[in-house]
Amino acid sequence: MRLLFSLVLVSGLWLLISPFVLSYLGVGRANALLVGLIVTILGVMGVAGTTGK
Repeated sequence: MRLLFSLVLVSGLWLLISPFVLSYLGVGRANALLVGLIVTILGVMGVAGTTGK
């Protein structure tokens, strides 16, 4: 399960940096940043929830 959340985290980080790497403009850039932020937060919460214990 931790691997799944790690992949979600990496996907979210890619969505956050992809507009800058691929030079998105306009609506595509805003959507990628917003979705990337949400997915990254979910990934961090998932990884944090599966560690320890």
